[in-house]
Amino acid sequence: MNTNSTPMITSLLNDLQSSDMVLVTYKTKTGTTRVMGCTKMLSAVPEELHEGRFDRQLNREDIVCVYDYQNSAWRSFRHDSVISYTVQE
Repeated sequence: MNTNSTPMITSLLNDLQSSDMVLVTYKTKTGTTRVMGCTKMLSAVPEELHEGRFDRQLNREDIVCVYDYQNSAWRSFRHDSVISYTVQE
């Protein structure tokens, strides 16, 4: 884990590993604010999409790779782009 992670990012990474749905609000590279429903729990991801999630580019210390429910695909965001998040029950 990135040693520059804030307590919120550390908490987010833990929740992504243990929750089926996390809504992450973040800024895209273009400056747009986006909300993404996502997870890192493989049990919540279709089995045919388990492969390919560990692309080297997406697993740098400052980037989080997650399964995006809306796009049914793996997506990523930077730690420093996260504005807030909530765990959905």
